[in-house]
Amino acid sequence: PRLFPPPPPGEGGGSSPRPTTTANPFNTPQPYATALEQKMQAVEDMRKSVKEAGLDGANKRDLQSVIQAYFKEWLVVSGNMRQVYDLARMERGDI
Repeated sequence: PRLFPPPPPGEGGGSSPRPTTTANPFNTPQPYATALEQKMQAVEDMRKSVKEAGLDGANKRDLQSVIQAYFKEWLVVSGNMRQVYDLARMERGDI
């Protein structure tokens, strides 16, 4: 079975054409599995590029800040910030 979110590189997880999750024993639809694999590969490629860039501590922090800022902007623009707030409330037990 496939674990979601995917494990960090080098920690297993394997690749399956139609992964299942531990919470849902059913196969995922092929278009979803394909899109997921492509996104996971893009993330892995980005991590590899950052690692190979050999950034020093200050530049790593700057890069992290920029990525976080773009992600937060995307959350707001896409309307997904509410889901983040809801998850945080659920974790605190407010819901």
